[in-house]
This record gives sequence, structure tokens and C-alpha cells, in this order.
Amino acid sequence: MILNTSIRQAIDALIGADAPRQVAGADGIISSIHFSPNGVQMRNVRFGELNRIADLLSSLSDQDLAIVMALARYGAGNASSPEQATLQELLDDARQQLNDADGRNRTIISVSGKPLSKYLPIALKRAGLD
Repeated sequence: MILNTSIRQAIDALIGADAPRQVAGADGIISSIHFSPNGVQMRNVRFGELNRIADLLSSLSDQDLAIVMALARYGAGNASSPEQATLQELLDDARQQLNDADGRNRTIISVSGKPLSKYLPIALKRAGLD
């Protein structure tokens, strides 16, 4: 996979918009609870940052939104796990989800809640796209 300039800029903007809400002890307005294999994680989310991320995601084409979703899932995965999906499989799944009824809105909601400033750089590195 090769990332064109516009998707690369969008990914950089998403990482930048997400970074402040990932800081421990951030003075957020609401707390967000996330369940993961490592337990429950809480973090603060500021409405402005969440809105900015949703706006950035909404501005993407379906193709670019599928790429961001696949990269976020790829970055969140456990690289040492034998059942780890490939980036291409995740991209195919993301495209399929976008084709489902209301898939675009569900994708934007799902991706905007992820720690993109963590997952996207990991995915780019794993995929050799950094």
C-alpha cells in the first residue's frame, strides 16, 4: 500500500488532534472508558478534540476513511499473535463496513474513539509506511 499526500496529511492531522487527549491527567470534560484485553482503561476526552477528530474523519473519502480505519485496527493489534489480521484483510473489512447501511457514520464514531495518536504511528511503522 502506498499512501498519497492527502491521506498522509490527514493521518498526521488525526494524530495531532488526538495527542492532547491521550496525555495522562488531561483536564478533560468527560471520562471515556475503554475495555481491552489488558483491562479497563479510563481517559479524559475534551469535546473540542473529539469534534475535531470527527470532522477530520468526515472530510475523508470512503477510500481514505477505510484506510484510516484499517490502520487504526492494525496499530491496535498484537503483532506477535498468530491470528493477527493482515493490513489488507483489515482494509477489506473496513471497505465492507463502509458499504453496509449507515456504515460511514458507524465507522467515524468507532474510529474517533480510538487512541489514534498511538495506533496510527504503530500501524505505519509495522506496515513500513512511516
